[in-house]
Amino acid sequence: MNETEKTSSAEEILAENKRLKERNEALCGYLKKSTNRMLKAIGTAPLADEELEPESLLETDPIGVIAGSFEQIVENLHQTNTRLGLALDEQKAVFDSTGVAIVVTDSSMRIISHNSTAEEFFGLKNGMRCYEGICAQDGPPERCSFYRAFEEKRQVFNNEFCINNRIFKIIATPIMGDSGRVEHIVLTYSDITDKIRSMESLEASERRFRDLFENANDLIQAVTPEGEILYVNNQWLRTLGYSEDEIRKMSLIDFISPPARRDYIRAMEKLRQGAEFVRIETSFVKKSGGTVDLDGNITMAISSSQPTYFRGIFRDVTSQKVLEAEFNKAQRLESVGLLAGGIAHDFNNLLTGILGNISLARLYEKEGLPIESKLTEAERAAVRAQGLTQQLLAFSRGGSPVKRPMKLEPVVREAVAFASSGSNCSYIVDMAPDLWTITADSGQIDQIIQNIVLNAVQAMPNGGKIYVSGKNIGLEEADVLPPTLGAGSYIEISIADEGAGISPENIDRVFDPYFTTKTGGIGLGLSTVYSVAKGHGGAVKVESSLGHGAVFRIFLPADPGKAQEVEQMASAREYQRGQGNILVMDDDEIVLSLVADLLGHLGYTASQAKNGEEAIEMYTAAMRRGKPFDAVILDLTIRGGMGGKEAVREIRKIDPGVKAIVSSGYSQDPVMASFAEHGFSAVVAKPYRGEMLASTLKSLLNGVAK
Repeated sequence: MNETEKTSSAEEILAENKRLKERNEALCGYLKKSTNRMLKAIGTAPLADEELEPESLLETDPIGVIAGSFEQIVENLHQTNTRLGLALDEQKAVFDSTGVAIVVTDSSMRIISHNSTAEEFFGLKNGMRCYEGICAQDGPPERCSFYRAFEEKRQVFNNEFCINNRIFKIIATPIMGDSGRVEHIVLTYSDITDKIRSMESLEASERRFRDLFENANDLIQAVTPEGEILYVNNQWLRTLGYSEDEIRKMSLIDFISPPARRDYIRAMEKLRQGAEFVRIETSFVKKSGGTVDLDGNITMAISSSQPTYFRGIFRDVTSQKVLEAEFNKAQRLESVGLLAGGIAHDFNNLLTGILGNISLARLYEKEGLPIESKLTEAERAAVRAQGLTQQLLAFSRGGSPVKRPMKLEPVVREAVAFASSGSNCSYIVDMAPDLWTITADSGQIDQIIQNIVLNAVQAMPNGGKIYVSGKNIGLEEADVLPPTLGAGSYIEISIADEGAGISPENIDRVFDPYFTTKTGGIGLGLSTVYSVAKGHGGAVKVESSLGHGAVFRIFLPADPGKAQEVEQMASAREYQRGQGNILVMDDDEIVLSLVADLLGHLGYTASQAKNGEEAIEMYTAAMRRGKPFDAVILDLTIRGGMGGKEAVREIRKIDPGVKAIVSSGYSQDPVMASFAEHGFSAVVAKPYRGEMLASTLKSLLNGVAK
């Protein structure tokens, strides 16, 4: 080989080596770059430059590291795919097993997925339009949930949508894409047909019960333990006359009549203590002011051992009570003969005392003997006759006592002495020295004390002692009061005997009219006691056992503030003279003449009228003459003419300042008990003593004549 060839060959070798070197460097650079990229991609730290040198690269074996990492990644991907498959299976199971039909549509209403419930409900297949497969229509229906969700881009609800006679609740939920457009709509269909029909059935049942509730003839109510009214039925509203708006502002205490409140509250307390129900007789106050008598049951609804409300179902027994009253009245009429005989016997005895003493007084006067004692005896007999009539009036229904302030002790002592006189019984009266005053009808109080004492005397035919006591009952002793009485100050009069006592079967009947265990008795004595005590706002109760006597306790409202007025009345019992022109109206000529004479002796000038028309005419004429009457005394009841109630009304039109006294033997008339409300200035009940009329007239005129 020549030099030229050698030189050329050497150059080629150098060129090849250079090319191989450049290629090797390029390959190493590629391997370095790609190896670090792959290491970085699989999360491994890249190799340093010295680690990528050819000599080190083989020792580091980055390709092997990468291969191992990829094997691990592939294994993890396989496990992940397995778990995803299981999750998809679980999701598919849930998707298919739910009782709600789920349908997924694209934005063109084409079904792209649905669960087995949707296929069961509607027979769906993917690819069909939702309105075709679900609604079985050629186009979207009205109230289409898809359109609302698509247009409003929010979840919408359709609570009652009918498909093939089934009712569904539909929820449409839009699925938004990255661009903010609606890509899919997820529709869920809950079959609520059975629920709706069950509710309709329940509502129909409630309507039937509501109709029964509202159209019942009984009064039905519910109240909270605090007395708030929850509901009442129509009969309750009609009977009591209230509107629904009015009762919303009312409470239990507003419509129970005051005498019945304590029993009602006690009934509620019994329910709290475990009673299943309580039967009760009560009375409610009507809007008009009257009362309705009711008979019914109260029960309590319990929730978590706490009372939630009290239910009451009541029947209006007002008419029944009236019928019972009429029946009792008919029974009483059967006893008129017995009653008239007893009254005639007592009254004849009293008239004998009156007429006999008057006759003796005339004889005494002729013989020049003093007649004061005989007139006093006649007066006492007349007062007893007054007491007898008061007893009958007190017993009669509607009797109103004519009340005045009084001290109780003198009345009690006199009544006990009189009722026990002539018997072989003794008595002890022990009245508290600080006994309060009361406002009462003294004649009626005298009569009921006599009745109880007489009852005690008859219970001890062989003699014995009667114990009478009186004491004050303050607010702190309210627990001893009968349940029918409200809180307040009372006087208790206790009358005890040593008789045989009252049997258990009779003790609840002792106050019944015409009930008696005595031969020849008429059974009015204790009934009168009960009526008088009740008429005075009080009560009476009896305690007894066989062989241990009986104790009657009378409770009367105290009026301590009237003590001074009682003293003033006591000091004014003598005849008080005066002057003035008095008009007297009465249809009884004896009374008219007697009152005119009495007024004349007291210093007054008396004019007489026989009826209201005549009294008005005389009063008008006196006004015209300029000599008006200073006072008028008007009889309340005039046979065949105008009475005092109407007359005083007309006279007040003439003279609003008229001083009028009402006088009547009918003390049960409401005008006598509330005279001021009817235009009168004072009252004197017949029969009355002369000093009572004089005192009343003097007090009314106050010493100043017109």
